[in-house]
Amino acid sequence: TQPIENAIIITADGEVYHTTGNLNSVDPILELENKLNGATVTHNHPVGSDNEYSFSNNDIDLFMKYDIYRLRGIDENFKYELNRNPKDRDIDNFTIEDAINDTNGFINRHINVISRAEELGIGYRRRKNGR
Repeated sequence: TQPIENAIIITADGEVYHTTGNLNSVDPILELENKLNGATVTHNHPVGSDNEYSFSNNDIDLFMKYDIYRLRGIDENFKYELNRNPKDRDIDNFTIEDAINDTNGFINRHINVISRAEELGIGYRRRKNGR
């Protein structure tokens, strides 16, 4: 419910950091660049942000560039995760009609991230909050 992005970083060595950003990003995380390798990072996408109910391209690029072990995101509807296990991936079983009728924006970005995860050989899951 925070009005800005927050990130909690747990490094591979077990150090814990909390950083905050603005409505649409948590750029100060880059100050930890050397500690991101192998880290688990959890961050929120605030209500009213440019959130597309999944990871942004910037999120995916950060995950890949800094070899983050697990990147988690959460918004008011979903929680999602990128990880290093390519077998741990949602399947795109949506129809063209699903995509066309995606008036709330829940499906199209999700389909794009599934495809990008497959191309990159990484895992990606998204679940409704509460499950």
